[in-house]
Amino acid sequence: MSANAQQAGAKLIQAVLTTFQPILSELWHGARKSSVTPSF
Repeated sequence: MSANAQQAGAKLIQAVLTTFQPILSELWHGARKSSVTPSF
C-alpha cells in the first residue's frame, strides 16, 4: 500500500470515528442508564 493510500485510509477512519463517537457514546450512556450491561 502506498503512503498516499495509507494516509487517505487514516483520514477516512478518523472521519468515521468522529462521526460515530457521539452516537456510540449516546448508546453507551443510554444502556448504562437502563442498567443493561453492554456485551462489548
